[in-house]
Amino acid sequence: MGGALYYQMMMWRKAVVALLAAAIAPEEVDLLARSLRPEGRAELEGNAAPLSQLAVSEVQAELDPRGARIEGQLRLVVRNRESAPWYEIVLRAYPNAARGTSLRVDDVRVEGKRVAARSHGSVISVPLELAPGSSVAISLSFHGQLRRLREGDDDPLAAADALLSQVAPGLSGVSGKRVSDRGYGTFAVGPQGAALVDWYPQLAARAHGVWDREEPGALGDASHADPSSAVVALTVPHGWRVAAAGSALGQHPVGGGKETATFAAAGIRGALGWRP
Repeated sequence: MGGALYYQMMMWRKAVVALLAAAIAPEEVDLLARSLRPEGRAELEGNAAPLSQLAVSEVQAELDPRGARIEGQLRLVVRNRESAPWYEIVLRAYPNAARGTSLRVDDVRVEGKRVAARSHGSVISVPLELAPGSSVAISLSFHGQLRRLREGDDDPLAAADALLSQVAPGLSGVSGKRVSDRGYGTFAVGPQGAALVDWYPQLAARAHGVWDREEPGALGDASHADPSSAVVALTVPHGWRVAAAGSALGQHPVGGGKETATFAAAGIRGALGWRP
């Protein structure tokens, strides 16, 4: 292992330890800061909050292309930056808002204690009490069912058909034939690889003391989230490569014909894995 990769992996391990302590350590802030240019960090912190106060997700997951599934564990550290206490935290599982995909959660815990989270559509409500200025760690397991794309579904003409079908449901703009709802193709696996956007539960956006619970519409953005950070380890089949926003910490074999890619980013939205 090269010196640079060794350093990156050590930073990753320190970041995980910091998350387990429900605190944002200086080492983790440094790791996340490396994913941003100085001007990008200044803009993010100017419009949102210092990196040390942003929500941070630690994700460990595995993609099963044959089964069109993804499973993993999420640990989310959230700070109440408001002047009033919170009595719940809302997460969003956006694949539940589309036909043909799903993202379920179980074993939801707050500071290690199991709680009864409530789910409706893409909204997951986690009961807790969080004082102003305090942080809390939420952990859970998630299980996602991806859309399976057929050969040709990911070419530009198919994308144009899918886009028009959002405007005129059931119609194909290129062939004139009826097409099934393929969604946005952002939580899908096909012959060319997999696209993963909003693929683990996200902290809901919050404005004026209210969590966003509105379901995505047929047009426009498929999700809505405030800026946050993530440290992610994604296991994929051997020979796949993972490209993502942020700072890549390396990709290495883990046995069983699999490889794990790790990366860190401030404001991450997803990753793309594909066959070489």
